[in-house]
Amino acid sequence: MSYRLNYRGDVKYAVQLFRPILRALKAETPGEKPLFRFVDDENLAFLNLDTLSVQLASSGKFVGQGMFLVRRMKSGLLRAYIFVNENLYKDTITETKQRLKITRVHEFIHFLSVIYYLTYFSKSFWKGKLSQRLNKSIDRLLEPTLDKLFSALSHDGETSTISELADAHFRLHCEGKTPDYMELFLHFMFSRQLFEEFFDEDKQRRFKQLMRDNATHDALALLVEALKKVCAAKDVPYDTAKNQLLEWVHLYKP
Repeated sequence: MSYRLNYRGDVKYAVQLFRPILRALKAETPGEKPLFRFVDDENLAFLNLDTLSVQLASSGKFVGQGMFLVRRMKSGLLRAYIFVNENLYKDTITETKQRLKITRVHEFIHFLSVIYYLTYFSKSFWKGKLSQRLNKSIDRLLEPTLDKLFSALSHDGETSTISELADAHFRLHCEGKTPDYMELFLHFMFSRQLFEEFFDEDKQRRFKQLMRDNATHDALALLVEALKKVCAAKDVPYDTAKNQLLEWVHLYKP
């Protein structure tokens, strides 16, 4: 499978490989979830991360909206934790649901940096160095920071100026070549693969035909309708989705 060779160099393949982990964490619903263990997933066996697991839980017993940390267990196994403030699950209004998605994706990108770290060095290296390095790399997403992220992502803001989205914010500086972490964040928020769950092959054919017929207004209406539906279903800020779509919309043209 091509993504096995390209997940370090291409955002698209990284999303293809790692999105199933995020979905397995069932972060859309509150409560403590079962562990996701790499040893149980045949598609990820080539990463040789049989000692690593990750767990998501919602809790109101910490300061912040989200938190990420990694601990080495007495058994020698590594366990990553993603915590989400339970208050983000209490409201069903669109803004709160979008803040929840931003939080869980933000902490998940920190988890990806650990995966890249672990798959860059041999086990003999990171077994002796990892705990010391990662114990200093706990991320805590505070409410003012989440407010800033939400504002930038939902009002067509300059995401490149938000330090908590920058590649350097997520980077451990010892994980070798990886995709840009800010790009990973944006594609986990909204990717072409996610869009095409709503803008399927039939709609793509209709869009191309409308463009051929110079019915540009109707073609754009079809595109925007699908965009609004996926934003509502997947809790993505509209401006974030629109900006992402602009990167690949040309691929749908005849």
